[in-house]
Amino acid sequence: MSAFFITLIAVLLAGSGARDQIDIAGLTSRQGRRPSVLVVAIACAVATAVFAAWAATVFSTMLPPPARIWFVAIALGLAGGESLLLTPKP
Repeated sequence: MSAFFITLIAVLLAGSGARDQIDIAGLTSRQGRRPSVLVVAIACAVATAVFAAWAATVFSTMLPPPARIWFVAIALGLAGGESLLLTPKP
C-alpha cells in the first residue's frame, strides 16, 4: 500500500506543470473562459483514471509482488522521461 501512495505523490508532482495544463491555459487565453473546456478536461481526466485503475487491477493479478514494484518504477521512469524529452511549446 505504501508503494501506491508514493506513486500517487510522484504522479501528482510530475503532473503539476504538465503539457495539458499549458494547452488549456493557451486555449483559454485565446478564446476566453468557457465552462465546456473545463468539463471536457475533467471528463478526460476521470476516464483516464478509470482506465488506469482497471489496467492496474488486471496487471496486479498477473504479476508477483516483487515484479509489481519494478513495474511501477518502470512506468514512473518512462513518464518522467517523457516529461523531460517532450517539452511544452510556449
